Amino acid sequence: MVQRDLIYDLGMFEGQDAAFYMSKGFRVISLEANPEFCERNSQKYAREIADGRLTIVPKALWHEAGKCIPFHIYSGWSSVYHEVAARENNPTTEVQAVTTTIPALFQEYGVPYYLKCDLVDKI
Repeated sequence: MVQRDLIYDLGMFEGQDAAFYMSKGFRVISLEANPEFCERNSQKYAREIADGRLTIVPKALWHEAGKCIPFHIYSGWSSVYHEVAARENNPTTEVQAVTTTIPALFQEYGVPYYLKCDLVDKI
């Protein structure tokens, strides 16, 4: 059953979209595999997290849940795909990310009213 007060923010980045959705009264589930963005947003939105209005899921979207895969970090272009993060020969940092899937997210957090996806497939 769709939860009319729930929005998914896949690709949280710096949290602007999540903040907008919360300002409209929605609960937000934000997916972000970049550990730096997870940490910054956890601090920035500590009150919203404590109030149950925001959940940050520190995982990468993948075709299989529960795997540990390379995640390539370069600013907002971070990706599970090296060629996306390294576009225009940008230097990247590789970390390991645990994966999840859309069905796994729905099972754990519920079916959202809306899903925003800022994730890039291979280019």
